[in-house]
Amino acid sequence: MAKVSDVQFANETHQLLVSISRHLYITGDGVLKYQDKRMEVDLGKYRSSRREHLVYYILNDLFSGNFIFGVATTKKMLPLLDFLHYAWKKDKAEAHFWGLPQKLSVPRRLSSPALLDGLQKLGVEPFHPSSGFTSGIHAVKSLEDSICYFVLRLSSLHFGDTIQRCKNLLYNYILKGHNRENRTVIWRSSLIPGEPREVPDYARFKTLFPPADKDKPALPLHNPGAADSSIETKWPLPDFLACPLEGIEFSREKLDQADELLYAAYDARYSDQMLQKTYKALRCSPYCTDAYSLLAAKSEHFDEKIALYRRAVRAGELSLGELFFKRNEGHFWGVIESRPYMRALHGLADTLWEQGYREETLEIFQKMLRLNHSDNQGIRYLLGFRLLDENSYGEVEKLFRDHGEESCFMLYSLALSRFCSGIGDAGGVLRRALQANKHVPAYLLGEEEVPYRQPDSYSHGSKEEAVIYAAETAAAWREADGALEWLQRIVSGFPGEKVNPGKADPCILQVLQDFLAEQAARLGEQTLDKYEMAIELLKTCLDSYGHQYLDDTEKRALDRYLETDGDERASFCRFFGPAKIPDIIVEFLGYFMVRKVICDRDQLRTTGTALKRLAGWLAGEGYIKPDVAEDMIATATQGSRELPDADELSDALYDFVNSSPPVEGDEEIEDLFEVVKVEPGRLYLQAGSEEPVAVDVPRRISELCRVGWMFYLLLVKTKKGWHIIETSRAYPQL
Repeated sequence: MAKVSDVQFANETHQLLVSISRHLYITGDGVLKYQDKRMEVDLGKYRSSRREHLVYYILNDLFSGNFIFGVATTKKMLPLLDFLHYAWKKDKAEAHFWGLPQKLSVPRRLSSPALLDGLQKLGVEPFHPSSGFTSGIHAVKSLEDSICYFVLRLSSLHFGDTIQRCKNLLYNYILKGHNRENRTVIWRSSLIPGEPREVPDYARFKTLFPPADKDKPALPLHNPGAADSSIETKWPLPDFLACPLEGIEFSREKLDQADELLYAAYDARYSDQMLQKTYKALRCSPYCTDAYSLLAAKSEHFDEKIALYRRAVRAGELSLGELFFKRNEGHFWGVIESRPYMRALHGLADTLWEQGYREETLEIFQKMLRLNHSDNQGIRYLLGFRLLDENSYGEVEKLFRDHGEESCFMLYSLALSRFCSGIGDAGGVLRRALQANKHVPAYLLGEEEVPYRQPDSYSHGSKEEAVIYAAETAAAWREADGALEWLQRIVSGFPGEKVNPGKADPCILQVLQDFLAEQAARLGEQTLDKYEMAIELLKTCLDSYGHQYLDDTEKRALDRYLETDGDERASFCRFFGPAKIPDIIVEFLGYFMVRKVICDRDQLRTTGTALKRLAGWLAGEGYIKPDVAEDMIATATQGSRELPDADELSDALYDFVNSSPPVEGDEEIEDLFEVVKVEPGRLYLQAGSEEPVAVDVPRRISELCRVGWMFYLLLVKTKKGWHIIETSRAYPQL
């Protein structure tokens, strides 16, 4: 019997594998699901299983590791001959693998006299692997882990069809990833003269194999009615994705029901629960626009995101109707029913721009401004940024005429446009821009570094606003000849801001007391206690860290107040007004509640809920603008979901580290790590600009963890890889 080490060249020996998944199955609704507990399914008795399990067909070249695969289910098995012929034929989509081998390893459980006889007629020597022969379990595990990552982790459409769509990604990841030598290159460069040998056409190929023994329980061998070999399993998509919306009857009642179901999806604790609830909403009404947008936002596959956003837009158009557009053009956002459609347009435009569809992006943004002149979504700013990228200076001028305002985003863009076009008073506009926000030049000129992640919120004139503007337009300023030098000259002669803010009335403390007094009339005693705790913690955070979000003038004013007020209770919350509250929400939820507070998960969840309600109340009272309130609500909603999960992850990490045996190594890293990638049972962690490192963890930890979360960790490297020795609490990225 030949050993693996005896294989000398590519296509000398192939290995046939057919394996039923122990973890992945298809539900009655056609959804692909993962079960952590192993499901024992015997290949000889798969027909008796109640569940529809995934089945992997793999043909592996033992010399190079190059392979081809097909995925079926226990209710729709692939005929072995179809799979083999497809794998060996030359003209197919998966062109990286083809040609007859000299030998084929056939497991006994797949073997039949008909199969062995036909292979010998084909000139392929079949053999049964011995106990010392490679089992192929690593190939199966690698394929299943990759499906979990690309389909269950990165896609929001957990259906069999997604596996087919991700095939190229799966091949690239397994064959070319992990910093290994490309297996397809090894295969191609290791073929000997005369290889690969072409397989006969399908009709002749089938005649070489006699009919299988019907009395012997085996996998299907033939597909009598097929004219050609294929491993394309038919994976029916649900109607809400497969059927044209125009052919589905619209019901306002069902759409309202779907919207109610979708609220439960937003509040789901885990991603798979959120997706299941979103599918349920779409089954109720395929016109649920926000449901498609939610799926698009959760997907990491751009082709999928674009398709989902386009379907969301179409669902919005059809559900609103032509008459709605005629009656409400110009003030869409003011009509609540239009908002899902407008959100879908925004998501589609952002995704298209990221993928290089620039002309269509600009058309969508211009359409959105026509539909909603008041522009509650801030599209005028984004359109200005994109027009600068396209050097469309005349369009920037028109945008300012139609939607102009004395804001940082508009004025700096107009100033650059006029400098580049040479039309109009560019210097005067730039001085007005400096009055709107004096921090922008430092980021454009490189005196301050633009953070990798943009702030989630900002106030007018703040550094956060400057960071957002610089992140969006720094490239346009750099590419415009002489623009940065001109900016430097103007800034050098600018006198700066001379504002001396005084104590606000009402102050933050009074406003928060008013909020709690109003909530007391509608909340139960236990919930009110949690709200009061949340507001008390918010006040503590503002008093301790609020000064970090002040400009120099505001800091000096606060210092004078604290020094001269004479009241020992003088504090940040007694001096500033409620407009300062949104500035700190990200730090409060993402840092303060994690690092400084010990409480149960229900308090963590309720704190996010209380802040959502506070944001709406502040906007209703006129203390903050509606768009600022929307940003605050979005952050609080995310915090309400992620803080309990991060707390659970922190406990799981502590338990894992404390229960792990001591390890010693030659290298260790202690730093703040960001999770940059998650696979089942593995985290990829990055400290600063260093290369990511992989750490194996229990599957439960990888299920809880999310990309962007951060930890202070001590890692030690052994011969088996990196290990977590010490851990901190998990910081969600809000």
